[in-house]
Order: sequence, then C-alpha cells, then structure tokens
Amino acid sequence: MQKLTFLGLSVLLIFSSCGPNSGTVHQEGTVVTTDSQTTNSYQKETIPVVNKQEEKDNVTNTSEPSSTQNDSPKKEVKSLTFKLTQDVQFGNYIIKINSGVFFKSDNEFWGADQGNVLYAIDVEYKNTTVDQQFSSNPFHWTLFDVNGYSYSCAIMVAGKKPKLETTTINPGGKVRGWVTFEIPNTATPYKVQFKPSLTDYSNVEIIL
Repeated sequence: MQKLTFLGLSVLLIFSSCGPNSGTVHQEGTVVTTDSQTTNSYQKETIPVVNKQEEKDNVTNTSEPSSTQNDSPKKEVKSLTFKLTQDVQFGNYIIKINSGVFFKSDNEFWGADQGNVLYAIDVEYKNTTVDQQFSSNPFHWTLFDVNGYSYSCAIMVAGKKPKLETTTINPGGKVRGWVTFEIPNTATPYKVQFKPSLTDYSNVEIIL
C-alpha cells in the first residue's frame, strides 16, 4: 500500500514538472529557455517622424535668382550728334570735321576697286589741356551711309593728301589731315562716328 502511494505521488510529480507551462527542457544537463516572450523579443528600429511642413520649408528653391546676380552697375554709354565745322568737346579731345568730298586717286595702281569710289573727310584735333598728351589716329573714325552700312578708313588705296597720321598731340597743339574711305559707288555718305577707345563704346557722331 505504501509502495502504491509512493508510486502515485511520483507520477504526479513527473506530470507536474513536464506540463505546458514548465518553461525549461532538460537535455544532457543543458537548460534551454523556451519561453515565448524570450524567443520573440527583438530590438525595434526607431524611425524618426518627419513633419512634412518642416521638410517643405527646409527645401531651397533653386529656381529663384540670387539677390547678388546682376547687381554690378552698368557703364553708361554716351553718343552725341553734331554738325560739320562744329567744334566738339569729347573728353580731352576737341575735334572737328571741316568738310567731306568725293575724289579720284592720282595713283592708277592704288585707286578704288571697280564699282567703288573714294570719299574723304578733313578732320582736325586740338589739345587745349596744359599738362596732358593724346594722339590722333585715322582709325578713330567710321563712315556710315544712309542705309546704315559702315566703313573703316581705307589703307590699301592712295588716300587724299595730306593724310591724317597717327601722332602725339602735345598740350596746346593741333593736328589736321584727310581720312579716306572706299565705298560702293551707289552709297551715299551720311555721318561719321568718332570713337577713340577700343574698350569704351562712348562716341560722337557728326552729320555730313
């Protein structure tokens, strides 16, 4: 009877130790945790929440022009119109065109090409300063016809004499000479432009 009682208690202890909530399995002296909370546990990745309005505000609008663009001041370009025989003050220069004429070169080898004619202007420079020098130059002058075509001074023809030379004009000095242009025989001279600088587009124009 005592053996039966002891056997019954042993069976009860075995079943209670192997029940569904035991949490451990004994295998060759090693304890393995089988708790469902332990096997399913992991570290969740934290994802930051972005405010869409803040993200929109932080985006730089590259389509708008920079406030520093085109801020540099533009250089003023001056162009004035005068008449023949009129003294024209232009910076340190005082210039004048005394007359303009058609002519035929006396050199048959250095005359105008076929279909062209020669036209010359009598120009004058004055230096009224007391301490500055400047120069005369036939390339200061450009001829325009009534249709807007322009012509530089002709260098491959025998121009009207005495020719305007490139020379230095001292204070109180004066230089005078002819500047010759080769133009089509159908062209009508209209005006002459004086522009002494290659880097400054300011100029004066004299109507012929």
